[in-house]
Amino acid sequence: MFVGEREIKELGVRCASRERGCPWTGTIGTLDTHLATCEYLLVTCPNKCEDDKDGGQTQLMRKDLEEHVQSRCLKRAFECPHCGEKGTYSSITVEHDKVCSNKMVACPTTTISYGKLTLPHPIVI
Repeated sequence: MFVGEREIKELGVRCASRERGCPWTGTIGTLDTHLATCEYLLVTCPNKCEDDKDGGQTQLMRKDLEEHVQSRCLKRAFECPHCGEKGTYSSITVEHDKVCSNKMVACPTTTISYGKLTLPHPIVI
C-alpha cells in the first residue's frame, strides 16, 4: 500500500523537546511551524558565550533566552558605571574594573568609613 505525502503530514507527533517540558502534540505537517516558536527548544546564545560546563557555546531553552541575554550572559553589552566605557559584561567587570581611572578607591592606610561608603581621609600637611 502506497502512503501519500498528505497522509504522512497528518501523522501525529510530539515535540522533540517534550523531555524539557514541551506539552505540544500535533501533526508532521505542523511540526515546523511549532519548532519555529517552541519555548522549550534549545537555542544558542546570540552573543556566542561559552558554557561553563564544557566550554562549548551556551545552549538554553528559548523561553530563558531573553533573561540570559539581558542579565546573565557574560558577553552581553555592558557599560562601566564609573566612566561609561562600553564592552562586554565580562571585560568591564573583570579587566576594565581593575584599571578604570574614574573608579573611586579608598586609600588603604588613611580612611574614614561612613556607613557603606569609604572616603579618603583629608591629609593635613
